[in-house]
Amino acid sequence: LKYFFQASNLLVLGNGSTTTGTAPISASALDISACTQQQPNSVLRVIIENMLYPVTLDVLHQIFSRYGKVLRIITFNKNNTFQALVQLSEANSAQLARQSLDGQNVYNGCCCLRIDYSKLATLNVKYNNDKSRDYTNPNLPSGELTLEQQLSLGLFLIFS
Repeated sequence: LKYFFQASNLLVLGNGSTTTGTAPISASALDISACTQQQPNSVLRVIIENMLYPVTLDVLHQIFSRYGKVLRIITFNKNNTFQALVQLSEANSAQLARQSLDGQNVYNGCCCLRIDYSKLATLNVKYNNDKSRDYTNPNLPSGELTLEQQLSLGLFLIFS
């Protein structure tokens, strides 16, 4: 398998027949197979199929913000498939996003969104980083140790 990456600001939402442009919590802690339902709620599970280009938190935020206020996003890989949980402020916003985006491509000809409702009522984000973000709490830590913390830990390990 070969991967080719191309940097682009162009987001294409479509089913592949159009070219119109429009763009840590541990996954093991989540039982995603048991996290989908068909009754509308404010948390969506998004599976991205045919992912030829990276789909970042910022891209997902930009796409889902068109339908309502995005509160939290968690991304993860499960079974070699990139997935995300997206929490919007209102269930009807999530319903509109699902109706509008399910089956659409993020980029022309790839990165197809498959969207279901999650059984989770809310997302618990512990870190704001490239895998998860709580837009209601920008002061969360990144989950990475600062240089000072790394040095302290290193000195502790050396002298213990």
